[in-house]
Amino acid sequence: MADRATHPARYSIGEKMGSKVVISFEGNGARVVYASARSGAVMVHDALVLKEEEIDGFLEKEKAREFVVVNNFKETFQETFRIPYTSAKYRKKIIELEIRKRCTFDSFSYLYLLAGEKFVDNKKVTEVFVFAVRSAEIGAILARFSRLGKTVKALYPDIFLLSAMIDSADKAVLCVTESGPNKTLFILRDGKIAFVRQAQSGAPGISDFDVQNIDMTL
Repeated sequence: MADRATHPARYSIGEKMGSKVVISFEGNGARVVYASARSGAVMVHDALVLKEEEIDGFLEKEKAREFVVVNNFKETFQETFRIPYTSAKYRKKIIELEIRKRCTFDSFSYLYLLAGEKFVDNKKVTEVFVFAVRSAEIGAILARFSRLGKTVKALYPDIFLLSAMIDSADKAVLCVTESGPNKTLFILRDGKIAFVRQAQSGAPGISDFDVQNIDMTL
């Protein structure tokens, strides 16, 4: 993605036919991409980088009313655990009960991925990866858009979009992302997220301290 130094007020192409505006909050700023999909291919029409103090002004002047938002959440809960094998009708309720037993958040929203089934002590179980964030953090993001008359069409944790771009079929892959002072380490296994760990880092790039965190994660 190419950085743009052009002032964000010049960008108002969100109304192009079939075009979507994606804004990704990263560290102390955001990246904005104008793109459309056609015949399975994604076409990027324009992109720019915003400082934190420019974001609200950009949203106020941008003609597009709906946005797809990607966010690096500050506080998350993620874990892989096993639940009894059951039908989809009851699975979600069981998963939510397990999250409430393990997670300290008073109120949360979550995503889950089914990692597969196996037999443990002659009982069939399902392995589940869950990713939960505080409802308050989601509410703050939605409020930022709604007070300017904008709608968040979809909200994604950044690692779920990044994981879709990585080929991990029939293997395990360790990935490292950076957002401000934080590094996110996550493991993909057969195309699915199996583990996530967040760590603070004092410098951009991979330092000796980061290497130690990677070793601990492995």
